[in-house]
Amino acid sequence: MNHKKIKDERIIQMNHKIQSEAFLLVLALIGISLFVKSNLLDLTLSDYMAELLIVGVALIYLMVRSVMIGHEMMDPSKHAKKLRIIGILGISLLVALSTGIRNYLLYEEAYTGIFDGYFLAVLGITFCSSILFTTLIFFLVSSVNQFGQKRLEKKINQEEE
Repeated sequence: MNHKKIKDERIIQMNHKIQSEAFLLVLALIGISLFVKSNLLDLTLSDYMAELLIVGVALIYLMVRSVMIGHEMMDPSKHAKKLRIIGILGISLLVALSTGIRNYLLYEEAYTGIFDGYFLAVLGITFCSSILFTTLIFFLVSSVNQFGQKRLEKKINQEEE
C-alpha cells in the first residue's frame, strides 16, 4: 500500500518562511560582497560579475514567477506608496553617497575640498539620476504586478464560468 504522509499546513508555511528568509539573507550577503568588492577593494567589474549575475537572475526569477502565479508584489495602499517614496529617496541617497565617496577618493586632487562646486554637482546629478532610475524600476515592477493581477483575475473568472 502507498501511504502518503500528511503534512500540516502550518509546517509547510513555516518551511516556506524559512526558505524565503534564507533567500533574502543570501541576497543581502551577496549585496554586501558586491559593495565591498566594488567600493572598498576597488576590484574590476569582471571580478564580481558572478555576484551581479546571481542577483540579477534571482530578482528576475522572483519577478517572473510572481507574475506567473499572480502574486501581488507591491501593496497598492497609500501607506505603501509613501514607503516606496521613502525607499526611492533612501536608495538614491545611498547610491549618491557611495558614488560620491568613491569619486572623491579617486579624484581627490581635482577637488578643492568636500564643498567643491564640481564635487557637489556630481553628487546632485548622481542623486537625481538615481531617483529617476529607481522610480523607473519601481514603475516597471508595478506595471508587471498589475499585469499579473489582471492575468490571475481572468484565470479565476474563466474557472468560475
